[in-house]
Amino acid sequence: MQSGGEALEDYTFRKATTSLDQLMTRSPKIAHRKLNDNEIEDVDVERIRIGDHLGIRPGDLVPVDCTIALGNAQIE
Repeated sequence: MQSGGEALEDYTFRKATTSLDQLMTRSPKIAHRKLNDNEIEDVDVERIRIGDHLGIRPGDLVPVDCTIALGNAQIE
């Protein structure tokens, strides 16, 4: 009974790890940061800082947690 529980635990751990790896593979690596003169630069997601204004194009995945500053959006 204990070995069956351990096998189930191992299976669940492997399944969760695989799911997390797949999710991380889908996550955006680049963000579109708006500059002061209405230009947009592509930056690595790791370089985004609090207060940056990002442009999200239709079909893009949102690269970070954020607040909509202008307009409205439907994100699914």
